[in-house]
Amino acid sequence: ILKESFVERGYMLDENKNPTLIPRGMPNAEIDSVDEALKQFEQLNNSFIDIDGKNIAFNSETICIHSDSSIALELAQKLLNSHCTQNKGYSHGQ
Repeated sequence: ILKESFVERGYMLDENKNPTLIPRGMPNAEIDSVDEALKQFEQLNNSFIDIDGKNIAFNSETICIHSDSSIALELAQKLLNSHCTQNKGYSHGQ
């Protein structure tokens, strides 16, 4: 089992202080800026920004993009070009 995260979604802490996605429809649930999503991509390896702007430790083993996100295609292309091609250990399923 791998720990997954989503680069274009916002996070919050649940009642047990565990990280969880902010439900769609709530403020900050979706990241609609490619630049912001790229920043979160970098943070997800060690931490992410929760709804209150606090850095919460989180070791992400796989980073996903929801295909229905308005920035999905552009974000995937930028991640592929800037990270996978630089041999940073990320795979794009060759």
